[in-house]
Amino acid sequence: MEMQELRRHWDGMGKEDPLWAILTVPGKAGRRWNPEEFFATGRQEVDAVFQWIGALGIKVNRGRALDFGCGVGRLTQALADRFDSTHGVDIASSMIALAEQYNRFGDRCKYHLNEQDDLSLFADGSFDFVLTLICLQHMEPRYARGYLAEFARILAPGGVLCFQLPATMTLVTRLRRALGAATRRLGLGLLLRPVLRILQKQEGELSEYVMEMYARPPLEVIAYLESIGFLVKSAERDHLTGNDFVSYRYVAVRK
Repeated sequence: MEMQELRRHWDGMGKEDPLWAILTVPGKAGRRWNPEEFFATGRQEVDAVFQWIGALGIKVNRGRALDFGCGVGRLTQALADRFDSTHGVDIASSMIALAEQYNRFGDRCKYHLNEQDDLSLFADGSFDFVLTLICLQHMEPRYARGYLAEFARILAPGGVLCFQLPATMTLVTRLRRALGAATRRLGLGLLLRPVLRILQKQEGELSEYVMEMYARPPLEVIAYLESIGFLVKSAERDHLTGNDFVSYRYVAVRK
């Protein structure tokens, strides 16, 4: 999916069911997320990230942080509790509009709409910490690699990057994607809807918007990070993609 199309789909999901598009928990589709509960999950995940980083003995300067693929600010707001200045960036204007409504930190937390395949809106070496979870997995690897290189550029020496990517897809995931593509291509939505619902394990109505998923092997990811100026400190299995993907979380320090 090209960047323009990716932007259209996520902007549409941001208008249709934004919290569930960000965190696809069973039972929460159809705008069933309670915002307070939703943002509490962000605080829990950020707490877990910093416990992990702390256990690795990594020091994080608490000046300026970036939440890439911020959506409505689920993680950005949690980061704002820990940093002097926090920024969220997203491709979808509908998500950014909601993030600004949910912002409780005033000017200490700023949101940016970025429709480009780079982060040229930020200067070199201007961040101490970059976090991106359940985001890079939704874009083609060529775009993910480009953004990882941009993280290396905007992080100051010694700055810390924490991100997540799936490593492999299960057979169920491959079948779901194939059926979804066939449904859109052949106009078989009504016929295949019961089957797709079973495979998706979700309770929401099928949408015209597509949430792509991509996976990359950890050894490939680590080699690429080292090639663009990172020292990889850890790569560990995580839970963020449920049972359909094997997912890894990475932490790396800018050399």
